[in-house]
Amino acid sequence: MDVQQLNKGIGNLMKKVVVFTLFTIALFLFLWDITPYTSTQKHLQTENQNGKKLSTFIYKPINPQNGEISFKKYHNTTYLEIVAEDGKEIGIYYTIGKEQLEKYILAFRFLSHAGFGEVKLDVVEKNKNHVYGFVVFSTKEIDKNYEILENSFTPNYVGADKNIKLTDFLKSKGLNPEGIDKVDVTITVSNGQHLILLVDGTFNGSESIPHNFVNFTYHSIYSTNYLENIPQKEITQKTTNLAIKLMILGIPKRESTLKVGDNFKLVAYVKNTSPTSVENIRLKLIEPYGYGVVIPSNETYEKYIGELKPGKIKNIGWNLKANRSNEVNFNKPWIVKVIVESDKHYGEGQIPVTIIDHREGKIFYVITEDLEPIDSAGYIEKWGNRNGWLDPEEFNIQLVEKPQALNEIANRYGAKWSHFIAYPVVDCAKWIADNLITNANDKKVWHDTLDRVISSMINGIKQGHQYTLHPHMDYCPYLSWNYLSYNQRTNGFWANHNLHGWAHSLSPLLKVDDITTRIGAIAFYQGQLNKLYSTYYGQPLTVRMGSFDFGEEREDSCLSTAALQNLGIYASSDARESQKKVYFADASDISKEAKNFNDIGIVELSVDESKVLLYDSMDLKTLNERFYKLYLEDEKNGSIKPGVHIILGFTHAMFMMGDEGWQSTKGGHFQILDDHLKWVAENYIKKGKVEFATADEAVASYLDYYTPRPIAIYGKEQKISDKVFQYPLRILGESIPFDKKHVQEILASYPIQFISQVKYIEVYNHANLITVIREFNKDSALFTFKLEEKPENVYMKIYLK
Repeated sequence: MDVQQLNKGIGNLMKKVVVFTLFTIALFLFLWDITPYTSTQKHLQTENQNGKKLSTFIYKPINPQNGEISFKKYHNTTYLEIVAEDGKEIGIYYTIGKEQLEKYILAFRFLSHAGFGEVKLDVVEKNKNHVYGFVVFSTKEIDKNYEILENSFTPNYVGADKNIKLTDFLKSKGLNPEGIDKVDVTITVSNGQHLILLVDGTFNGSESIPHNFVNFTYHSIYSTNYLENIPQKEITQKTTNLAIKLMILGIPKRESTLKVGDNFKLVAYVKNTSPTSVENIRLKLIEPYGYGVVIPSNETYEKYIGELKPGKIKNIGWNLKANRSNEVNFNKPWIVKVIVESDKHYGEGQIPVTIIDHREGKIFYVITEDLEPIDSAGYIEKWGNRNGWLDPEEFNIQLVEKPQALNEIANRYGAKWSHFIAYPVVDCAKWIADNLITNANDKKVWHDTLDRVISSMINGIKQGHQYTLHPHMDYCPYLSWNYLSYNQRTNGFWANHNLHGWAHSLSPLLKVDDITTRIGAIAFYQGQLNKLYSTYYGQPLTVRMGSFDFGEEREDSCLSTAALQNLGIYASSDARESQKKVYFADASDISKEAKNFNDIGIVELSVDESKVLLYDSMDLKTLNERFYKLYLEDEKNGSIKPGVHIILGFTHAMFMMGDEGWQSTKGGHFQILDDHLKWVAENYIKKGKVEFATADEAVASYLDYYTPRPIAIYGKEQKISDKVFQYPLRILGESIPFDKKHVQEILASYPIQFISQVKYIEVYNHANLITVIREFNKDSALFTFKLEEKPENVYMKIYLK
């Protein structure tokens, strides 16, 4: 063999080697690319009670080592649940054949507020492919044929699910289902995202939540739509030949306003403008609603004038008291009216009375936090252990150790925390342990953990802190449109966080005995809290909704307002945008201040970020500067402006980080908070400029100053027997008069947990029985009773059926 032949042979061999190598590499790359899809094929056969096979679901897992793919049954519906570990991606692939298209329902829900998720539909039509999809939390540009589903940055978290008939979907895209060969479905999730896919049963999506306001009309509990004394029909039958002019006497010279407590005289000048004499003229003074101006007990409302000849003028006067400032009347003068009439003639006059309060007001510093757990998989910050599930470790750190550390810091300076506890998640954990966990040790771990949560809460209340409701309804197992899941590996659970709010997660009905309604959910969960701590704590006055979800404007907000008020809850802390820090909100929009008594809704403690202190994101300098700025808003010439004012602090205990990571309660945010409260105590509390208070204490003080009608709130429970309970009552409305001329109807409420169980209520002043209430609204805890004198020691006894 010559050299040329040898070289030629070597060349051919090298070509074969190169071709083989390239083929091997290509095959390797191909197999590498499809390996995630060629994992063991999985299938599920569902059966009915008789063991008859109903359906089969077959899929191929994608990267199954990166999380969990499992079939789970909830409320008689079977789902395939796909869960990605933090920082990893997992998914499935399956095909809907031509014979399945007609009946196939594509129903799925993304459950988490973090982590990418995608449902991709590859529609094969002969030689054409059409790609459609749905995504949440996408980090890349989305194709025009994709729909971005709502996520946690959209108000109220409703909509990250789909429940569609596949043929209808294809038709909506201009495709003929009969010409479709198949649809390949690829589902991927990452970074802690959870997805459930309907396999068999009924899927209740967000569209199944009812939002119907039929037969609802809002009526303010603060106003009776004050009626004039003369019916309008009767007035129109009389001539207006009696002219009246009102004048205030007794105002000190050089002053145009009255001070709270001033006595003055109102004089009415009546002129007969008719051509004939008028006899038997009667005048009646009408106090303004809200008691800004009141008539003393020795004065009379009605005055009389004998005969008044044509063109003649007579005057008559009343001694009155400037009782409440314009601040109570929405910074408007109080309107005093006088009606003058005879048998055939009528006239009326009114005069604005401006009253200022010379007394110094109060500023309360209310430090609040939302007490709830977080896993934090998929988030930038590591607030939990990031295993993709809520587990006992996170409950213990975030619901026990961190709030206890916050309480200890506050105790050093006399501060009081208002913990808005997401009690549905506590109740949910118990439900999970009792209904989904089969391992006895895992059950015990959860029950022991929940015992620590409750014990921590009770100890905090005994120290003077507040724990009231923060309803995140995604943890409620009693909603047909919800979903809860348990993971044995972590002994953790997960929920449908699309229902993380309150108003949009529930039916807008005022049915107390139905937990799927707004009022029913509050009654159930706050009732559970009351049972735990009513011996140590009185009437809860304030809530903060999950995700600040109070509902939309107008009738939606009005219904939410009515739901709370019917349960004796008079305040919320949910307004994200507002002009003031605390105010009577308009019932139709909690972000707006009411303009009159008829429009009053809830007392609102604003969480507008420009008006609060944020303990988990501000350094010490920023906290102190923000406090000083907010303080100056309520201070003038070295004195506190009249009225009741609030400076609000806000955080979540789970977001408070120490020096050593998410489990630490030393250093970090905790030290900054300690230094801040020390600074406030030394510069404002000790000098009498500001008072620490819980949200409920501040709201009670606010109502005491501003309410236009007296309200009674109850204190700590004293159990007389299994059927009899006693509560002290505090009547709010410090300047509202009580006497024979001002017999007051008191608005009161009994504890929520007794709704539909009360037989009758007795109200006492000392040992003297004042009244007995026997009639109650089945969908309200409110009741009323009348008092002529304001008792010094009033209490109620509740007798159960």
